[in-house]
Amino acid sequence: TKNPDHSGSHFCNAAPAGCFAILKSVFDKIGGYDLFFDPNGAGEDREMAIRLLQNRSAIFYNGKAKLIHLAESNGGRRSESVSNTPDSFKKNIGYILRKHFDTYEFNKYIDKEIKSRIIKIVRFDKPLYNFNQLRVFLKSIKEVKNYINH
Repeated sequence: TKNPDHSGSHFCNAAPAGCFAILKSVFDKIGGYDLFFDPNGAGEDREMAIRLLQNRSAIFYNGKAKLIHLAESNGGRRSESVSNTPDSFKKNIGYILRKHFDTYEFNKYIDKEIKSRIIKIVRFDKPLYNFNQLRVFLKSIKEVKNYINH
């Protein structure tokens, strides 16, 4: 990932997953982790950064810090059996938009994704696959709406 320190400041508006530290009192104050996120997607770090900024907490980036990622060699998004990572990511992004932004932004995002799939179906670019992906996307958006509304 690119260094978020573009302005010469050490302040940034992201909380990179797996390599940030947060005071427990702040973590508790913002409500901890949001457990809705699909583990095959991403976005939980972005959503937490939004809540930190809404809480007026500063997020700082240390460009000199070193990170050694001691993750498992397989599993999660690294697993060959997981083929729905892009759809999970879209579901998670839809969730962030629905939770933190207005209906206009959420609907604009949905329209863009639907139009993209329909164009691929009409062009016969794997029409059955893209139709199924459109169905999966619409189902995930329904899950997001149901989760937010309850």
